[in-house]
Amino acid sequence: MEPRKLGQSGLGERIRREASARRRRSYWLTIAVLTVVAVILILMLGWRKKSPSPVLIKVSGVKPDFKIISIQEMPVGRQERLTVMALASSPLTNEALRRVIDWALFQVLDEYNRVRKRNVQVIWVYIYDQPDKRLSEWRAMAVFVDPRLPRHQVPAAAHIGGDAVQDGFVEYDFTNPVLRNDSGQR
Repeated sequence: MEPRKLGQSGLGERIRREASARRRRSYWLTIAVLTVVAVILILMLGWRKKSPSPVLIKVSGVKPDFKIISIQEMPVGRQERLTVMALASSPLTNEALRRVIDWALFQVLDEYNRVRKRNVQVIWVYIYDQPDKRLSEWRAMAVFVDPRLPRHQVPAAAHIGGDAVQDGFVEYDFTNPVLRNDSGQR
């Protein structure tokens, strides 16, 4: 047997190197094909990202003059609920009060659900026309219930009843029986 010269390799060594190079090429080809398939699937199906924010009718027009006095968090289990009290200039028509309620809801939902990454599902909003009024002396009120909230989890107090007006996910009430009774006694 002849001694091997430097730079020459045996047949077995060459076959092993060739097989290794083929595996590397097929590995990168597989990675490229899988990447293309993933991109196509993402484009076809889109991101199925569930939005954490509840749906609310977009507010329009100029923001009315109001100030949120307080926000009380009232969590029940894993469900987040808020009570919002706001002060609006007086006197206001029912339509103006409704705009104040819509803007207050929009502002609170934006702050809690988008900025703070929370998931508020029920909000009670009370609008007052004077800062020194008692809690029961609201001028207008509304209840927002997230439409994705299962029916059995909607609190009973989320339905105002009486002459309240339901519009989308918000129920508005502009007639406070406490104020009506007080004004009738004077």
